[in-house]
Amino acid sequence: MIEAISSIQNISMVSESMNIDQKEHVSSNFLQLMQSSLETVNSDLKASDDIMQRYMVDKNVSTHELMIAMEQAKHSLQVSVQVRNKLVEAYKQVLQMQI
Repeated sequence: MIEAISSIQNISMVSESMNIDQKEHVSSNFLQLMQSSLETVNSDLKASDDIMQRYMVDKNVSTHELMIAMEQAKHSLQVSVQVRNKLVEAYKQVLQMQI
């Protein structure tokens, strides 16, 4: 128990020793990671929609290809929703912390 408390104190010392530039760098990296992930999800959804439209109009797209694209878009969206849920849950836990 005491070791756990001392490790928490060590984390707070590391956080305090970080300067503002380092903290901004960490937050900008996180922001860039989230933006690139959302762009990937968006491109998967657009690709699925494009393939579906080509399938309905031209029938030059195989049903197999259509289903794969739709499942990939569905999976990407589900993962992004779960990440969002975890982030919201973590934010709520931080808000409930007593200082």
